Amino acid sequence: DRAAAVLAGFAPGVWAYSLNHVWTRAFYAKGDTRTPMRLAMVTVVLNATLNLTLIWWLREAGLAWATGIAAVFQSIVLGALCNRLLGTAPADRATWLAWGRIGLLTGVMAGAVWLALRLMPAPSNWTWHAVRLATAVVVGGGTYLLGAIVLRCPELRWLMTRAPRGSGGAATTMSFE
Repeated sequence: DRAAAVLAGFAPGVWAYSLNHVWTRAFYAKGDTRTPMRLAMVTVVLNATLNLTLIWWLREAGLAWATGIAAVFQSIVLGALCNRLLGTAPADRATWLAWGRIGLLTGVMAGAVWLALRLMPAPSNWTWHAVRLATAVVVGGGTYLLGAIVLRCPELRWLMTRAPRGSGGAATTMSFE
């Protein structure tokens, strides 16, 4: 239960951890290394403050929640500063649509996993915990993949496009259409 609470704290910030690298590189590409560094210092102070606050109520999960909240804060501010200071929109229409599809598919996947786990018997031993976990992974991955196929997500095609060895860089595509 405690490990699950820690993962629940880190999970909402996963997108922000990744996106912060993209935003930071945009500043570096424009020759501005100070803005991301200054914001990183503010974020460290925010994270430390949240750590000292949340640890009393949430124990180790408080550290995870503090890290996630700080990462989301940093990502939102970097995206806004990217637009304001660099004159570069942080995301175009295609990116917003992709984020919308990802959000929709994630919600559907979460609902399918929740339903599958509710329909299964309560775990009575370690084996049943493993079976429930495996079921959640298969149902979640399958639901997301099926939804991506139905929505014809270009990201799925990008993922399935690969350059075979010895092809001289020519890409082959595995089609789901």
